[in-house]
Amino acid sequence: PRSTLFPYTTLFRSAALLNDAHDDIVRWRLEWLRTRHAALTGALRAARPGWTWPEPAGGLTLWVRTGGDSSAFAQAALRQRVAVVPGRLLSASGDATGAGEYLRLAFTQDPDVLARAAPLLASACLARTTPPRSVRWSA
Repeated sequence: PRSTLFPYTTLFRSAALLNDAHDDIVRWRLEWLRTRHAALTGALRAARPGWTWPEPAGGLTLWVRTGGDSSAFAQAALRQRVAVVPGRLLSASGDATGAGEYLRLAFTQDPDVLARAAPLLASACLARTTPPRSVRWSA
């Protein structure tokens, strides 16, 4: 959901550009991105220490290596109410380069949302790898 401040931040950026405040906007945006990046990476490291990702040189996403089928993981994550995109759907080569082991995680949400999402992703990972319990029927 959009913040109630959205129209005001857009107005602020427009006014700043008209007043030659480009550098102020860049500094604000950089801090905005760093805060969200730190929230997501910190929460992921705590929740799933085995996952790895290259630090992005730019952009708004992490490409997280899960070590397994990211399509199956995306389905399990959705059951935890977290939507993620399997890497093979965003790769020009499909899964030929191993993109199927990666998730694309955007860090554009508020930091508290990102911090809450990481444990849910960890739960999805456990749900995906834990075999169902056997059921015994009694007669």
